[in-house]
Amino acid sequence: MTERMSGRARAGRPVNLELRSAVLVATGELLAEHGYDSVTMEAIATRAGAAKQTLYRIWGSKAEVVADAVLQGSFVLQAAPVPNTGALRADLISWLNSVSGYLRQPGVSSVVRALAVASAGTADRERADAFERVLTRPVSRLIVDRIANGRSTGDLPGHVSVAATVDLIVGYLTLVSIGQAPLDEDRVRELVVILVPESPAPLKAGAGHPGPDGGRGQS
Repeated sequence: MTERMSGRARAGRPVNLELRSAVLVATGELLAEHGYDSVTMEAIATRAGAAKQTLYRIWGSKAEVVADAVLQGSFVLQAAPVPNTGALRADLISWLNSVSGYLRQPGVSSVVRALAVASAGTADRERADAFERVLTRPVSRLIVDRIANGRSTGDLPGHVSVAATVDLIVGYLTLVSIGQAPLDEDRVRELVVILVPESPAPLKAGAGHPGPDGGRGQS
């Protein structure tokens, strides 16, 4: 059974940790320089001073080498926290437009897809959790405080769940990151308007409540 994340290629055949480190560093450098689609196993092997066959023996595919490099911090997916200008809708729209532009960069989107592929269909729990640990969980942390703050300032109506709003935004970004959903400016605005409805306007003083005949009764 292959055990890549623990540093063993196959049972009884330990991996040279210096070589493994060199390969992951080389992968991170090449991703930063050229983007995922232009990086090859041969280029990684050459940069790391290793044989290409050794990389295939240890990792099996480019997607798995890239996932390992991301998990080990050799290549970092970056996103800024949601701004706080005092207007939750506007802040989320601005942030989502920025994130969507970042995710659409060829190098970034390909790395995310590789991470998703490497995380799927594996019995390795650490590898299976990779996508959540590297992408969804950090993104959740970036937005939860801003949305919770919106609740405290009245920008998020009391009946709207902060946790559900965060989960829906992160879920949609996950679909975007693997190329399964659009995220242009119009879709961003639609998404935010749906998830962050306007709080009901307070009744004007003296307006009272609707009477039985549909008119206004006395307050």
